[in-house]
Amino acid sequence: MLRGRKASTTWIVIVAASLTLSGCGGAAKKQQAATQTTQTTQTTSTAPDTSPTGVQKCLTAVGLKVVTSGDLPVIRGSKAAVGLRLPGGGNFMPGHLSAAIFWYRTTAKALSMWKSSVHSFFAMQVDNLVIVYNPSPSSTAVMNKIEACMQGR
Repeated sequence: MLRGRKASTTWIVIVAASLTLSGCGGAAKKQQAATQTTQTTQTTSTAPDTSPTGVQKCLTAVGLKVVTSGDLPVIRGSKAAVGLRLPGGGNFMPGHLSAAIFWYRTTAKALSMWKSSVHSFFAMQVDNLVIVYNPSPSSTAVMNKIEACMQGR
């Protein structure tokens, strides 16, 4: 009988120890899973900012004199405009602007505007934006800066 009790007690101790150890292992795994960091990739908006505000900030950042109110030419159908005073002066009135960028609701409307102004002025269209120069700029470096800003770069 003593032997049976000793065996049962030993058996109970082994089972209890096993359960305790398996419980610890399980808890440790749960805690490890909870504290384990998962990597997430953050997506940043890479869409170009071709809004009037975005283009204006870009033009200012590259050192161009931007006119946003008052002395802006008005062209039928545009929803916004930004003027530029480039070195050498300009002939757009009011304000003696060298260039003006116009925003249209669609690329098709901008293309139509560009086609109608090409004969009178040096103009360029980028998506729903049209820039019209008067006079035609002599510096391709300045034109490249403006075009980059119009593309949101």
